Amino acid sequence: MDIWIVLEILNTDEGLEHYTTAHLTKKGAYIAGWKLLKSQYRDAFGFEDEVSLLNDEQGDLLDSILKTKDLNSFKLEVLENSFVEIGYHISAALDWNFEVAINKCKAFS
Repeated sequence: MDIWIVLEILNTDEGLEHYTTAHLTKKGAYIAGWKLLKSQYRDAFGFEDEVSLLNDEQGDLLDSILKTKDLNSFKLEVLENSFVEIGYHISAALDWNFEVAINKCKAFS
């Protein structure tokens, strides 16, 4: 059985902190990852600012994702295809003090 691991990496004054969550569905993992990106984005930039490195299409998508309360309304393909690109720009804007990665693993029983 496949599981998806969401890894959150924070660079704090005390050093690196890692947090992981496991998800049985790929969409569940991407929803969790986007929630982390949304939280870090809002902490750093508030609700109205935009990361200037994003092109118009990415900026519009990020704006839609930030404004929605239900990430389930987005198709998995949209969440997955934009996650790495937009996540990269958010991490870069935060001086690499925050990163989120999603990895597929095999669960053994």
